[in-house]
Order: sequence, then C-alpha cells, then structure tokens
Amino acid sequence: MTAVRAGGSEFPVELAITRIRWTDRRPFTGYLRDITERKQAIDERKRAEIQLAGEKRLLEMVRRAVRFRTFSLRYAVLSKRLPPNATAAFT
Repeated sequence: MTAVRAGGSEFPVELAITRIRWTDRRPFTGYLRDITERKQAIDERKRAEIQLAGEKRLLEMVRRAVRFRTFSLRYAVLSKRLPPNATAAFT
C-alpha cells in the first residue's frame, strides 16, 4: 500500500486499523506507518543473497577446476607422462 506526502511523492506504508470502545458506538482509528526503510533493507538483502549465490557458484566452479587439474596431474605422473617433480610447479 502506498501513501502520498504533502509534496506529492508516494511512499510505502503499513496500515493498522483498530476499533475503539466508546459508549454504544463502535468507531475505529487507523495508523499509517512509513515502511520505506524496511522495504529498502529487504531489497538490499535480496540483492546480497543473489550476489552470494553467484559467488558460491563461482567458488564451486573453481573447486571443481582445481580438483580436475590435480587429478589430471596425478594421472599424468602415475602414467609416467610427467616426471614426479613436475607437479611442484602447479602447487
């Protein structure tokens, strides 16, 4: 829900409506709360979560590449395609 400031700009609000006991009538009152900061914090958190997920995917790709490279070097040494000390340059 949005409200409009005196200057005409819109901003997000939360509306709470409460009944008031007053003689035999049952009037109500409404409270508007500006939730601009809350919305900004939620949006920032979503952006951070998306960035973190991308960084986790990148990290996993790097780990897989390192494991593959290590496996490939070990295989080359064991199959005598590289001398045993050749892997020192890659560690």
